[in-house]
Amino acid sequence: MSLMYKIFTSLSLFSVLLVCSCAKEEPPAEPTASFGFSALNSDLRAPSEITFTPYDEMEGATFIWDFGDGSTTTEKTPKKVFTTGGLKSIKLTVLFNGKSVSDSKTLTVDPPYTKLAITKSTILTAATAFSDGTGWDLGTNATNWWTSGGPDVYLIGRYENVNSDAYYTAIKQNVAASALVNGSTFWDHSSGFTINTNVQAAGKLFIQLRDADENANLYSSSYESMGTVVLNPTDYININNKYPSSIELKGNGTNYSNAALKMKFDLKWSN
Repeated sequence: MSLMYKIFTSLSLFSVLLVCSCAKEEPPAEPTASFGFSALNSDLRAPSEITFTPYDEMEGATFIWDFGDGSTTTEKTPKKVFTTGGLKSIKLTVLFNGKSVSDSKTLTVDPPYTKLAITKSTILTAATAFSDGTGWDLGTNATNWWTSGGPDVYLIGRYENVNSDAYYTAIKQNVAASALVNGSTFWDHSSGFTINTNVQAAGKLFIQLRDADENANLYSSSYESMGTVVLNPTDYININNKYPSSIELKGNGTNYSNAALKMKFDLKWSN
């Protein structure tokens, strides 16, 4: 074996030993607890569904979320529905490699709306005749508008838990059959008719379309029902159907007039 070969081999072995001796083990990763959040549809008005996401997901770590209201979870990326407004203190604790770190943030949830106003009521479709095919207002006294021509329509509403009429409109006289099915018959409520969203106090609002049969007295017992729709405010205070600007309601019931009735209501929510 030549001297040069021995020298080369020795240097190569020395280099390997030198590299091996210089290599250092990587220290264990340090846990972090920083996190962010995003609201469903970017909407922080209660009820609001918010998703919380750790910035460093660290495989094998334990995530402990504390939402400040007594509720906790160990999901990595939890969702939380806040039903009340105010400041919400959120804390994330991360356990990893025997170490524990925490981070806290405060977010502001806007309070839920407490008032609902109907700003416009529109007949989309209504029965243009009785179930036997005869028309409304078939009286022969041409001097009395309420007994001749087309129906003289108005809306009147009553809460299910309150024994009084809470919502009513003016009478529209001798409405043509075509105007009952093309959306051209409506009432604007300039100041808005405000209803209570607290169903424990008022409950559902039953809104009936009527044909007046005795002069202009809305409270007369002489009228014909052209169908009823039911507006329940709590149907529109949830994360899947929250605070719509307008709704369409179909008649409540299976009789001829109810089945035909369809109404649209423009809404305004406020506190």
